[in-house]
Amino acid sequence: MGGRGRSTIATIAAGKIENMSRDELSSNGVTATSSPTTLTVVVVLHNSGDTLADCLSSIPDEAEIIVVDNASTDDGAAHASRLRPSATVVRSEENVGFGGGCNVGLRHATGDVVVFLNPDAVLIPHAVDRLVQVLNEDGVGMVGPAIIKPNGATEYSCRRWTRSWHALIEHLPYSDRWSPALLRRNIPADSAIYRVGGRVAYVQGACMALRADTLRSIGGFDEDFFLYGEEESIALRLRHLTKSCVYVPEAQALHVGGTSTQRIGTRQSFHLWRSNVLLMRKRSAPARAMVDLLITAVALVVALPTVCARTALQRPTGLQLPSWLAAVEGFLSGARHPISPAPQYRSAAELASGP
Repeated sequence: MGGRGRSTIATIAAGKIENMSRDELSSNGVTATSSPTTLTVVVVLHNSGDTLADCLSSIPDEAEIIVVDNASTDDGAAHASRLRPSATVVRSEENVGFGGGCNVGLRHATGDVVVFLNPDAVLIPHAVDRLVQVLNEDGVGMVGPAIIKPNGATEYSCRRWTRSWHALIEHLPYSDRWSPALLRRNIPADSAIYRVGGRVAYVQGACMALRADTLRSIGGFDEDFFLYGEEESIALRLRHLTKSCVYVPEAQALHVGGTSTQRIGTRQSFHLWRSNVLLMRKRSAPARAMVDLLITAVALVVALPTVCARTALQRPTGLQLPSWLAAVEGFLSGARHPISPAPQYRSAAELASGP
């Protein structure tokens, strides 16, 4: 922890650290090795300065720190300078989104490995060492730690590639109780991946590490994605380089979650649906993308009766009518956004079978 005292919230998760053996890693197709590697940690802020103390104090002293302030109205940038005087603080005059902010950080980064860390996340000791060990292996393009909630529970953050039927199933009543695990976006809690780690489609972007040269070779973050979808976008393009994403459960990061997105209200739904539509359009040939958009539109229609009932009953959880309207707006925004399907988003098989 770089000689700094941990806060109470970081201590909650400290007992969760597991000492995973090299044999366990090897059994999942990943062999851990060590090599001298320079490190940069990029933290992107948007009115989230109140969470910075725990985050910055958890970053190792030897790491280069780049803090990118995305046109915040709070004093987060100044607070970062006070907390870690050695940090490079870059202020953007406009909010360029999470991916845009990460690209600003990447342009200033000098480390071999870049860790992108949310301002409401805390690195548990030795997490970075574990991530770097796995990232240095052949065929690994991105790694992510176990994400720990403030209550000490593991957040089930390993995911499958986003498919249009995910939105449809997720908005059917009680789908979490009856839908088969293989049809869900999130890999369920009882999966062995959370115990032993291994390759997954992609991991949650609250904390993820990539080699700087690899990320630059695929053009960095795709700034069409303002919020949400960034990590899957990167994983899809890494796949084109035959590099995979690996979940590393013995590396852990505490994540409070939602500190920035809660402040934007219904725009959270707007960006989530917009990003999902963009992903479908970018990764698929036009005919396949059109089918995906139609299924996603059906999902929105199917969700409406439940949304109206939930809103009328003033249920505190789930999609409410204002958020549903924002989701429709996000869907239309993503559908209208001028793009052409990018080859680097598609697998070799998909490239061979379609235009």
